[in-house]
Amino acid sequence: MRCKNRREISTGVGVDRRPTNKALVQFCPKVAPIWEQFARILGPKPFEDNEIEIIQRNHRGDVVQQAKAMLQQWKSENKNKATVKCLCKAMCEVQRQSDAEEAFGYDAVATCLESYV
Repeated sequence: MRCKNRREISTGVGVDRRPTNKALVQFCPKVAPIWEQFARILGPKPFEDNEIEIIQRNHRGDVVQQAKAMLQQWKSENKNKATVKCLCKAMCEVQRQSDAEEAFGYDAVATCLESYV
């Protein structure tokens, strides 16, 4: 199903590229409500519970800032393996495909799902 809002976050080009910092900031509100669950499945190396606890402590009470810190840490630690494809796959795994489509575009999510099957 195509997303009605075709505004896409500037991700660079293609699902195998790293998302820009701007894209991650814009993506934060979408992942904020579920950021802990998301962090536990976000590849290529999911977050451990102690890493999640540190982020929670450092940004107490602000889930958007927690999500932002998690995404920045993910991108920093995973270097070129931190791709739009990883974000799309994780969003689909937590049943948030429509949010991934809105953020990265229908075609990006469809490409991720094709390689996921």
